[in-house]
Amino acid sequence: MLYSVIKTSVLSGLTAGILISILQLLFVTPLIHHSERFEGGKFHDYNKQQSLVNKDSERPGQSDYHSEHSHNKTSEESNNLERILLTLATNILVSVGFSFLLCGTFLFLKDITLFKSIGFGAIGYLIFLVLPSLGLEPKLPGMESAPIGARQTWWVLTVISSTIGISLIIGNYKKIVYITLGILLIALPHIIGAPLPDRYGGSAPKEIFQQFLIAVIISNLIYWLFLGGFTGHLFKRFQKSYS
Repeated sequence: MLYSVIKTSVLSGLTAGILISILQLLFVTPLIHHSERFEGGKFHDYNKQQSLVNKDSERPGQSDYHSEHSHNKTSEESNNLERILLTLATNILVSVGFSFLLCGTFLFLKDITLFKSIGFGAIGYLIFLVLPSLGLEPKLPGMESAPIGARQTWWVLTVISSTIGISLIIGNYKKIVYITLGILLIALPHIIGAPLPDRYGGSAPKEIFQQFLIAVIISNLIYWLFLGGFTGHLFKRFQKSYS
């Protein structure tokens, strides 16, 4: 049993880690690189309407920056390769951990179907991205943010509280007391409130930030649904082969 869990976690985590890395490389990373061009420039208030075509939004000396950038193209390509490889390794390790958590959940299920597996992937998406993002949105370079320690503490509190709350609801869906308690636990971090910066915005135009949010939300949805479904498929397959 333990060997099947480890084998499932490694294989599904490796595959899902490669998948999310490709999605990030295609849809998320270009927006991050684009936003870096605006660092040090005009502040954009995301509570107001902004125009992407805005000459004032470029940082001072932008033309000099492009000239310097062309001379350092080789060095930048090397740095980009290192960043891609580091991101890939991190995504694989994190995905193996997530897959291991899913395997631990599947141990308590009598019958593991594709629908159930994808459903638990959707729950993971809800716990680790959607609910924390209600208070702390994904950040682009140059965006205002609260101190990192406060943000990390709130994020961990949200994940733990949401996990317990959702577990209570799923495990006791016929008991109104547990459902109420679960909802309260899910809402608790948001009642406390996430640590927020004094200003909501950043150096990149609002349109880039909106595109970034959409890219993060969709790519992670694909990732979590695949991770849940593929982990469930492998877990059931290896469980049969070792039983």
